Amino acid sequence: TGTTTATGVLSADLTVLYATYENSTADNNYQGWKRFTKGNEADYTNNTKDLLDVYFISYPNVIGVVESSMKGIGTLAVSNTLFQDTSITQTNKAIVDAYTSIDNAANLYDYAKSWLYGNYTGQASTLVTKVGNAIETPYNITIDATAANVFVFDGTTITIKASTFTGNLKTTGTVTTSNGAVVVGGIEDANGDSYLKFEAIDNWAVYATEADRDTNTNLLESGTGIYRFVFVANTTYYLKVVKNGTQFFMQTTPVAEGETRITLSAEALLATLPDVTQIASQIRAELTPELTKVDQTKTKVDALENTNLSDIPTAAENAAAVRTNLTTELGEISTTKTAVDGIAAGGAAPSASDVASAVRTNLNSELTKISETDTKVTAIKVKTDTLENTDIPDVPTAAQNAAAVRTNLTTELSEISSTKIKVDTLQVNLNPSEIADAVLDASVEEHKNPGSVSEMIQRMQLDTSRTAAQRTD
Repeated sequence: TGTTTATGVLSADLTVLYATYENSTADNNYQGWKRFTKGNEADYTNNTKDLLDVYFISYPNVIGVVESSMKGIGTLAVSNTLFQDTSITQTNKAIVDAYTSIDNAANLYDYAKSWLYGNYTGQASTLVTKVGNAIETPYNITIDATAANVFVFDGTTITIKASTFTGNLKTTGTVTTSNGAVVVGGIEDANGDSYLKFEAIDNWAVYATEADRDTNTNLLESGTGIYRFVFVANTTYYLKVVKNGTQFFMQTTPVAEGETRITLSAEALLATLPDVTQIASQIRAELTPELTKVDQTKTKVDALENTNLSDIPTAAENAAAVRTNLTTELGEISTTKTAVDGIAAGGAAPSASDVASAVRTNLNSELTKISETDTKVTAIKVKTDTLENTDIPDVPTAAQNAAAVRTNLTTELSEISSTKIKVDTLQVNLNPSEIADAVLDASVEEHKNPGSVSEMIQRMQLDTSRTAAQRTD
């Protein structure tokens, strides 16, 4: 209790006075302050008004105010009815003062109200307000897991001690956690005025676009708590959420600042299903690379020199072309044989059998190469017929195959020519019939077993040799 000693007219710079008032109750939960806040300089100068607001604070009640006139002398009795503060959870102030940490919204409101009661200087409202499990304040909030004090307010920042704070926090300032403190709930502050709250979801990931989500690129954030953001109208967030090991693709477009709930309810899941247009777009996107490959393959096929696959020569056609080219070479061999038959004298010279055997050996080597070429051509034909988006190698034509064989025969014929020159220099008489008989004997063996194209060509060559021998005879 006490009285003010202020008297007379107040000057313009003294617009607020504090004074205690006599409180008839002994309840330590009550305390009162009063302030001169009414009127203006003219009112004070003319002494026409002398009004003031008297504020009342009580821990279990809301802050009250009553307007009173200070005109007159003597004692002015001021009274007011205080209403219960329904935001209070623990009505016993002593229990609140004994808190060792502030772990939720109810703890924070109760302790802030108790602190204000003990440090009241005429505030018209509490430091924080509470609705459900949400706290709102115009001050900064710091949650420190190792703070030295349970609650501290320095005029701009409220600092509380908590390892895990459960509840939503909203402030025009900032919310800060330190020393490992965690907030289980929503946060709205200068760094983000909105958040996604995930209900009954094990973990989540947020992406800015559908393509980013589907390809798991450009992740905005992932976690198990809330996702904070600054609200922008018509902004859609694309989500991957996991529940009991099952992953779901979702998306959400917040319609206002604050909390947007994400749940796996049937309605929410149905809302995430794509419509027909989206399905068609997705199919088109997936097919485009495949269609591009088809177009590329078609272009390659169209660019082939032999665009009609049936034009590729068969093994038989290649063999026929080679046989035609061999006719000239066999003619030269026949000429060589005739020259050998006409040798009249000389020293030791190869017999007709030796010459025929040498020719046959060289021809067998070339015919083996022809057979291998036939096999390769046949394999290329099979691959071409079953073409499946593969590059088709260049297939040699029959003429090219024959040219390659001719090149190889040149070396062999050169050796035969060298043999002929040596024989021409011999000065011995050879019996032409012996040469013919040897060639014919070798030919008989070759005719016993018909076989491949290569063997047919060998028989043809031997037939040619036999005919030449008969002509000689």
